[in-house]
Amino acid sequence: MNFITQLIFLTGLISFPHSPSVITSKGPVKFYLDTATFKITPEIERFELYYLIDLSTLDTSAVKKLSYDFRLETEGKKPVKQKWTQELGKRRGRNYLIDQISILLAPGTYHLKFTITDLNNNNKGKVDTTVVIKAVPDTSLAVSDVEFLWDVKKDTIPNFFKYGLSFIPNPVRTYSPEKDTLLYTYEIYSPESATVVLNSLIFSEDGKPLLRNKPEIIKFRGKHVGIGAILLEGLKDEGSYNLVLDFADITHNRHLKKSIPFYYTFGEKQIPQQLMDYISFIDYIATPQELKEYKKIKDERGRYLFLKKFWAKRDPNPKTPENEFLEEFIMRVREADRKYSIGKTKGRYTDRGRILIKYGEPDQIKRISLEGKTPDREEWYYYSQNWKFIFVDIQNNGNYVLVYSSNREEPSLPDWKKYIPEEETSSFHQ
Repeated sequence: MNFITQLIFLTGLISFPHSPSVITSKGPVKFYLDTATFKITPEIERFELYYLIDLSTLDTSAVKKLSYDFRLETEGKKPVKQKWTQELGKRRGRNYLIDQISILLAPGTYHLKFTITDLNNNNKGKVDTTVVIKAVPDTSLAVSDVEFLWDVKKDTIPNFFKYGLSFIPNPVRTYSPEKDTLLYTYEIYSPESATVVLNSLIFSEDGKPLLRNKPEIIKFRGKHVGIGAILLEGLKDEGSYNLVLDFADITHNRHLKKSIPFYYTFGEKQIPQQLMDYISFIDYIATPQELKEYKKIKDERGRYLFLKKFWAKRDPNPKTPENEFLEEFIMRVREADRKYSIGKTKGRYTDRGRILIKYGEPDQIKRISLEGKTPDREEWYYYSQNWKFIFVDIQNNGNYVLVYSSNREEPSLPDWKKYIPEEETSSFHQ
């Protein structure tokens, strides 16, 4: 259970606004639940539980370790219990985790308990609720619950793979201008051959129709698995809406309608300071013109729109939901701050931090101490680029200064030779 979805900044789920129908945990560890059921037989349903964990509510001082305790109980039957632990490791800039649980169950009313514990500080998040699973008969037209999706992938991703595809759920049922296509999946059942016309619509919370897809003709018998998409760019207001699926069986004159709530947000106003601290730190990678333009912007929304465009322009693969360049950048800044901060100065502002952020981890680091003869120094090697950087602790205070560089974009100090023994300098590029 380790599939992580894309970076919050790019998706608009900045502080996890969510549909009121989504279940929210109680306690310091915050997570959100959504559920759906799909017919296997009249006596058996596939119950799917989707959850999103807000990783910012976990202990950030250590590697994130979680334990899970999932229970489903109903009168007269043996309870379903699952327990497991998980170590998350580095998140590469992402601040939430999405996963799901799938179980085959008989129709009935169940008591659901789900607890997630942060093992670093024993903080917990808990959900205690009732789940009703209804039987779907074989005698008429029927439709399953609707699963809101974040993405559909051809890759085989554990827990999400079914019908030859991986369905990545959207447990908070939230969309935004950055993720403005509402994806969903459903199943429709009929014991005999049927031709069904599906109209997909978006309604306001007060029942006003706003958006409509072109009608879809579905011809099937038994079961049809549908995947739908509606572009939400026409929505003008933040708030709750309803996805309405209207099924008309023109063969047998039968009719079904599903109305499912979701949430639409203009998440740029909700960027937390912790995240803005990274995405606004563009000093080392922006062009002089970009920096000049950014510093002129005074209002928050203007800065957000500039940064959105700035990072999108550097996305190596815009067709994927992730921005791999931004993820790698945030990881480097975090590492620079963690390794090289000196007093009140963040590591990103030190010479070693700057080189790490701009060029990544070196292939080799040599740490040299000559016990007072010369100051301690570090030599960083990037072999594929044939680069060498030498940092010297000139003031003997732990702040290593870049004195020599074979990269022309990082100039050496004019007097760099005085910090390095003479016999070692002959092989240096000057």
